[in-house]
Order: sequence, then C-alpha cells, then structure tokens
Amino acid sequence: MLPTTTTSTSTLQTPLSLLPWPTQDEHAEICRLLAAAVVNPAFCRTLLSNPAAAVQSGYLDEAFTLNDNELALLCSVQAESLSDFAQQIVWAFGERPQVLAIDPAAVTNLI
Repeated sequence: MLPTTTTSTSTLQTPLSLLPWPTQDEHAEICRLLAAAVVNPAFCRTLLSNPAAAVQSGYLDEAFTLNDNELALLCSVQAESLSDFAQQIVWAFGERPQVLAIDPAAVTNLI
C-alpha cells in the first residue's frame, strides 16, 4: 500500500458586507445613485451621458439629495462605463479603491 499524503489548507473567511464602502454616510447619496445605475441600464445610460438629468429625474420616485460639490463632481466625470464612472468618483474623493480578494470556494460555501 502506498503512503498517503494529506495536505491541509485553511481559508480565512470574513463576513461579506453589502454596505457601501466606506461605511460612513459621507457619500451615501452617491452610493444610492450608483446602486440605481447598477440595477437599471436605462438609468445608467442617463447617468453616463447626462449626470445632472439623472440626479434631477431620480429613480423610481426616489430623489437624490447631493450637495453642490457632489453634483459638480458627477457632472465633471466623463466615462464610457459605470465602472470608469465610479472609479473617477472614488479617486476624486482621494480614496484608493480597495481590491477585494475572495476565495471562490468560500463564496460557493455561502450559496
């Protein structure tokens, strides 16, 4: 009989939060705006082509209450995709995007 070799691996599992990052309420309205763009392609197209119109029209009877600086920032962004749009906003706030590494096996275990 051949000897068997066992290897052990451990996976660090941390709770995955669906809250916007950063968790401060500082940019909550922008997070809400981006969430609306994620779930609605028509709203996303409007946001990319005319951010002021997207903010003014709101989403599903929900208004976005942005301050003047946030609105000016949104209107200054020139992006072809929502990913690029969001990245420009994050960089404008001086925050480096976090790279989230997830073990696919850990995600599978959550489903």
